[in-house]
Amino acid sequence: MSKRIASIFIMGLLLLLYGCGGDEEVAGGEESDETGNADETDSPDDLPPEPNQEIVQEEPEPLDPNGFYRNTGDVSPEGKPVYKDAEGFFLWFGGGKWNLSDKNGGGNVIATSRGEKINDSWTEGSAKTHPEKDFLKEATYRLAVACLGSSDYDSAYTMFTDFVNNFNEDKLVPKAYLNLGDIVIGRIDSEVQPIFAEIDESRKYYAKVRQLSREAKLVNDSTFNEGDLIERIAGNPEGITDEIIPDAPEYLPQVDYAVREVVFYKEDKKHYQKHTNAVAGTVPTKTKYWRKLTAVGDKDNDGALSQAEFQGVERLRVVSFSESDLNGDGKIDYEELSSLLSIHLYKEMGKLYQNYKKECANLEGAQLSRATHKIGLAFEKQNSPEEMLRVYDEAINQFGNDPNSVGTDEILKIYTKKYENYYYNYTRTLALLDVLENRDQNIKFTVNTRTGKREVSSTVQEVLENRRNLIPWLNEKYTGMDEKVRTDVVNLRTGIKPSWIKATRSRFQRLLNKFPSDLAPKEKFKAILNGSSGKRTLELRMRWILDEIGAGINDGFTATLNDFSAASPSVLLWMGRKAYDQGDSGLATAALSRLVDMYSDSGEFVFDAYVLLGDIEMSKGDSRQAERHYAQAYNDFAFHPRASEAQIKLGDVRILIGGEDNDNAKLFAAEEAYGNVMENEELDMNVRAEAMFKMGETRFLRRDYIGACDYYRQVYNGFPGALTWARKSFDQAIRCYRKLGDTDSESKLDGRKEAWERKFDAN
Repeated sequence: MSKRIASIFIMGLLLLLYGCGGDEEVAGGEESDETGNADETDSPDDLPPEPNQEIVQEEPEPLDPNGFYRNTGDVSPEGKPVYKDAEGFFLWFGGGKWNLSDKNGGGNVIATSRGEKINDSWTEGSAKTHPEKDFLKEATYRLAVACLGSSDYDSAYTMFTDFVNNFNEDKLVPKAYLNLGDIVIGRIDSEVQPIFAEIDESRKYYAKVRQLSREAKLVNDSTFNEGDLIERIAGNPEGITDEIIPDAPEYLPQVDYAVREVVFYKEDKKHYQKHTNAVAGTVPTKTKYWRKLTAVGDKDNDGALSQAEFQGVERLRVVSFSESDLNGDGKIDYEELSSLLSIHLYKEMGKLYQNYKKECANLEGAQLSRATHKIGLAFEKQNSPEEMLRVYDEAINQFGNDPNSVGTDEILKIYTKKYENYYYNYTRTLALLDVLENRDQNIKFTVNTRTGKREVSSTVQEVLENRRNLIPWLNEKYTGMDEKVRTDVVNLRTGIKPSWIKATRSRFQRLLNKFPSDLAPKEKFKAILNGSSGKRTLELRMRWILDEIGAGINDGFTATLNDFSAASPSVLLWMGRKAYDQGDSGLATAALSRLVDMYSDSGEFVFDAYVLLGDIEMSKGDSRQAERHYAQAYNDFAFHPRASEAQIKLGDVRILIGGEDNDNAKLFAAEEAYGNVMENEELDMNVRAEAMFKMGETRFLRRDYIGACDYYRQVYNGFPGALTWARKSFDQAIRCYRKLGDTDSESKLDGRKEAWERKFDAN
């Protein structure tokens, strides 16, 4: 609804509602035409009616269901609250009357009323409304969504709460509860960790969604949003740890949500009594949202919990004091408590997803394999990787023959990676401990230097004495070993004691003994393949993963079009790559096209398919079609970890087209593609150096040699260690100066290149 129509409607409504309550005044002015300029002469339509002429009344506009006025939290000079609606109009008290205008405290005044009770006759609460009751339900929900969309979390929370309280039979109530669960945590500053009360409230709303609805999307969203919340807190339980053992026990942490920052107020008796009602939802002042510690356990403020203090915290009664006292000193310190809470929350996360799998086993659209992945993660974080692998093994057998179970493909990759990580963690740590016991034995390893590689032959003792040799030795021989043990070895070096070696070996031997060797990926997947008769999808999955980990089956298998219907996303991608490598671009394109058509939401697989489709078109010489595929990969998956790969290829094909067609627009577009890569500071140095060099190439092809030199200079100055691209940049910059006839600059750059080669690139 336009502001002018809204203004007319609101003015009329106010006059209708309050016409008997005071001296209403309507601020008027000259009407303006559609361009906003006042007419200099009256048109026939604008002239006042002739005496006795019938006045035709226009049909009134329908009521605007978004006509809410919400309390802004501000007050007028007279101490009255200021309200604002979604159209941008303000309702405020000034000059002894209520004013409706397009600015707070001024602007174009639409309507006024001296009725003191102008607001009292509207809906009570933090939101004031003028729609009819029939529109109130829709208005409440629509405004709540609008507030959420604009990150006005406090207002959205109020409106969704009003909605579920006032319209609890509506079909949108489960969705409102889902939003409330998100808002409780979403409105907390990113640098502030949630506390127990906020976590409990958010989880309560998510549980309410599942209680009221069996719609797959709502059930999925509420479960995985809740799971993500628990996982977030388990990964950093600082907020809830601070509640039990505060970092600064003499202060009471509270949050000012108006300015989104943590502030601390001294816990003196007078101040504390003033805010004894300071719990979530209470607003003792106009702008403060006070938050009270819910379970302070450290009564004596010594930074740790005694057994009595520990048992006095209800939330900690799920575990024993002795199990939590990791160092056996009779107290639970901050770090021990943090670890305890983290493990407890991961258990909660596992229970959540286990219940989800049980309750949603027959729910169409349930994401059971995704939940299985989370259950496995929960076991891993509880230091039970063997249970994680068994959960994944069961999932492979349960979901492996369903091509639409995209999560199974992810589980197979995760299973393989996790098994390898833990196997190397245990075995290579034990191997190092064995070597450290005999420090007189000779060892050989390679050290990389700027000038190349050098072979080192030394004793273990000599290596421990030389830190510059110790780290390359560990990197080459013991990759994947336990990081804490590695750190201890680097720090202790010659101070490593036999007792430390013995205790550490004993611990890792126990871990290796209970690690399930029968779940080793190669043997396990071969066994599943041998038992997959009649299960084509499962068979294809095993062929893919075995080939992926280098344990392929050489039985003459070749994929055909008939296999596509049984193929999962990873299998289709594998088929496409194999066919492309074997020169069958037709089969490759068919497999990849089915992947992007059938599994458009499968993320990483679709990104890879688009990039490979672009490569196939490049090999066929169709650069225009290749450009479309690379652009699709980036546009659809801009936040993919390898998005820069698509951007580089997109730039390459645009340079090719621009050079062949003398198309400067394509060269500009190529420079933009490379620029997106260059601006990502998280990327590898060589990738950014390549992008910057190629930005120079786009300028070179446009004969902008000065601009090209500027890019090349940024490469050899900013990335001198990116040897390939630094060398190319020197060469191309020299070529530019030659074309410009700048022999002086060319000569100087030749000298700089020689100096760079001596320092960085002796070979």
